[in-house]
Amino acid sequence: DAQGAVEDPAPLLPAVSGHGLDEFPDLYLPRLGDVQTIELTATDMGHSWRFGEGAPTAHVEGKASDIFLRLMSRPGVRLQ
Repeated sequence: DAQGAVEDPAPLLPAVSGHGLDEFPDLYLPRLGDVQTIELTATDMGHSWRFGEGAPTAHVEGKASDIFLRLMSRPGVRLQ
């Protein structure tokens, strides 16, 4: 993204990341086709999202900014 082109990118505010994660299933999942179910937990917000249907095959925890930016393919973001 533009910020990464000129400096080390700063994390997004939790509210911004949370909003992006709320929109992810409507804006991005339809473009991906059939995907396995994943559960994401933003440890800094105490909130979880489940994308897909059925039991999750993976669970990811981290800061909301890290989760959202990784879903948006920002390189260098590591999740647990």
